[in-house]
Amino acid sequence: TGLPLPLATTTLLLAMLIGALARRWFDTALVSFEAPLSCGMVLLGVQFVPGQLDGLGATAPLWLCGYWLLVGAVFLGVVRLGLLPARTAGLLAIGLGGAGISAVRAAARVDERLPRDAVPLVTAVVLVAGAIGFLAAGAIAERLELTALQLACWVGVCMPTTAEAVLVGAGHSDAAQQLTAGVRLWVNLLQFVPIVAYVQRFVPDGERPERRRIVAAVLSTLRRVPLFVWGLALVGTFAWHGAFTPAERHALRELTNWAFLLALAGIGCNTRPRDLWRIGPLRI
Repeated sequence: TGLPLPLATTTLLLAMLIGALARRWFDTALVSFEAPLSCGMVLLGVQFVPGQLDGLGATAPLWLCGYWLLVGAVFLGVVRLGLLPARTAGLLAIGLGGAGISAVRAAARVDERLPRDAVPLVTAVVLVAGAIGFLAAGAIAERLELTALQLACWVGVCMPTTAEAVLVGAGHSDAAQQLTAGVRLWVNLLQFVPIVAYVQRFVPDGERPERRRIVAAVLSTLRRVPLFVWGLALVGTFAWHGAFTPAERHALRELTNWAFLLALAGIGCNTRPRDLWRIGPLRI
């Protein structure tokens, strides 16, 4: 049934402590999370079984985009209240809306007017929010007695990082882990939607026709979709069609979970709680 959440929680907190000490001595984090996350996501595709993701339904992309619209509306209100600069709020809406750090960086790359410190600060907030959500999600799910599908739809959409979302699902059940991976696959494939919305709002269009500008932004975003997304989609497709035996899935399950645990350690090492305070009143 996956790694126990107490082990994952301890790993996250210990990695945050080690990361803080490393930055004091070396001004850098010791561990990156991209490589183990990519490995874990591709291997996770092996765990998909025929019919497992049918519960998500064909409308999953619609309610996912609806959630992003709701988050965007909340941050628009924050901007109008004068609590955050517009561009910072836009990046926070992308990251905290579940699209994650890769989507934040993709949007930032095409915005030349973005303040230089905006991306590091937003990244810090997203990582801290993900850590808080990870520490609380398991207890909340247990208290509310969420089913595997309910948990997957919640953490898969709301958690800003894939490793944390999948590990929360793994702590619930194998079915929740697989469903959460399915939701995160949709999140990564559709992450161009909030990015294009950000580009349309903040990047001057010059004299280019609107349609060409949108198409160029979408294609540029798709090129930046992490390779593990395509790997998960490919391996998962084979798995949905029965390409792997139960014995093969069982043999790779623990390796998959340990890859996510290493990714969580990398996330913890890169999390800077103190930067959370710099995103608010000090920026106004």
